[in-house]
Amino acid sequence: MILQSRQDIVILDGAVTNGETVTGYVDTLDYDFLTMDVFLSTADSVSNNPSTLKLTEGDTTVVSSAVTFGSFVGDTGFTIPACVTAGDWGVKFNVDTRARKRYIFLTVTPLTTQVVAAVGNLTKGTESPRTTTKANVKALVEG
Repeated sequence: MILQSRQDIVILDGAVTNGETVTGYVDTLDYDFLTMDVFLSTADSVSNNPSTLKLTEGDTTVVSSAVTFGSFVGDTGFTIPACVTAGDWGVKFNVDTRARKRYIFLTVTPLTTQVVAAVGNLTKGTESPRTTTKANVKALVEG
C-alpha cells in the first residue's frame, strides 16, 4: 500500500535578518491533514524568540488576504518558545485541513538573524501522488 502523502518545502531561507518576515504556503487540496514543521537556528539570546510565528489560511496564494484561525498564532493561541543559544529548535503545527481554506500560510519574523526552514507534510490524501508534479518533488522513487 502506498501512503497518500506529500511533502512541501514551505520556507528554506539561508539567513533571515532581524525583523525580516518570511512567509510560505502549502496547497492542501485533496489532503485532510497537515503537519507543519518549523526549524530555527541558534539565536544570540534565548529571549530572541520570533516576534511572529503563525499560521493563516486563504482561498488564494495571496498572503495579504489570509486570515488567522484556531490557536495557531504565536503568543496569542500558544506561547512561542524561547530560542536556544546552542543547537537548533523547532515548532510543530498539526492542522486538520478538512474545515480549512485551501492554502495554509506560515509566517515567521525572527528578532535576530537566524536560518529559518519549514516543511509541510500533507497526509490522508484522496490518492497517492504518482507524478513528480503531484508529489511536488524533482524525483519520485517508489518500491
